[in-house]
Amino acid sequence: MNKKLLAVAVASAMAAPIAAHADSSFTIYGGVGIAVEAIDNGVNDALAVNNNHSALGFEGSTDVNSNLAAVFHYDAFVDLDAGGGNGNGSLFGGGRDGWAGLRGNFGTVALGFQGRPWKTLSHNLDVFQGTIADYSSVLGRGGADDQVTGVNGGFDTGLGNSIIWFGPNLNGFTWHAQYGAEDTATGSDNYGIQGNYSNDQFLIGASFDEIENTNAIGDDNTAFKIVGSINFSNVTITGAFEQLNGINFTDNADRDAFYLAATVNLGHGSIRAAYTAADDQDNATAAAGGGADQFSIGYFGDLSDNAEWYVIYSAINNDSNGTYGFRSDPSTSSLSNTLTGVTGEDSDAISLGIRYNFAADLI
Repeated sequence: MNKKLLAVAVASAMAAPIAAHADSSFTIYGGVGIAVEAIDNGVNDALAVNNNHSALGFEGSTDVNSNLAAVFHYDAFVDLDAGGGNGNGSLFGGGRDGWAGLRGNFGTVALGFQGRPWKTLSHNLDVFQGTIADYSSVLGRGGADDQVTGVNGGFDTGLGNSIIWFGPNLNGFTWHAQYGAEDTATGSDNYGIQGNYSNDQFLIGASFDEIENTNAIGDDNTAFKIVGSINFSNVTITGAFEQLNGINFTDNADRDAFYLAATVNLGHGSIRAAYTAADDQDNATAAAGGGADQFSIGYFGDLSDNAEWYVIYSAINNDSNGTYGFRSDPSTSSLSNTLTGVTGEDSDAISLGIRYNFAADLI
């Protein structure tokens, strides 16, 4: 009899936390993107099956009281084209975003790893986001040295060791501020902030990011960007302008770039086109002809509410000293990263792929 009472008491104790946190949520989400791609960088060409930003993530929350909730979010890249099955890597790659914190009327304040404010400002405005024609081949980059690893101050990256603040939505206005601690004696402080206003018809926003003390003489790398988007019935026009300072440039020079894109909704899918252009470094001692432009066009066909197929053509035209190449996937096992740009050479790519997104609330 005593054993039965003890069992009931233990079961009640275990059930109590569940009842106390009944207002909790847990979601699993992700995306699967993969394509067969033919790429030519002006010197070499190859055909491969490439992973395009596949990811798996989890997020959840539990109410502390009526005005406050504890939250977490983390996800990882999934490497479909070079997984453990062929001995070239593992199925799950590096972390994408990951943090834990508190959410309330002030928004969400968290600690962890998150894409920079430069990235979160316009990531979803890229009409070819997560494909070979992703605008990160040109925007946010200073040249060849950072197109694979992100070194020398590439801004289309995540920022670790961070204090992160996602502001609440105030009648269409939102913001994201982030500080990345230096973490080590030789590390660099990182700062970033972005804000935007949007409604059903248009969006406008701006961001500023800074990486302190990027070399022996104490130079800083900075990135400023403004974006806008407007909808006209079944046509959406998107634009962006950025200025980078000190990103792998001679004598801490500046470099300007702009992006212009259009999407035409056809009901069963959409036609998308984008043009990106990067100027030379704004410095008399830098070699002339370091710019490039990229043109992309593609058709995206609906398979269901959360699945689509696509065919894309993209071309990067380097000036005489331009070193830009395709950069659509963070995994160095993918051809779109390893067949990098060659100085003064043009690159082009044809991609045929499929993407499937999913999300499921488990609590």
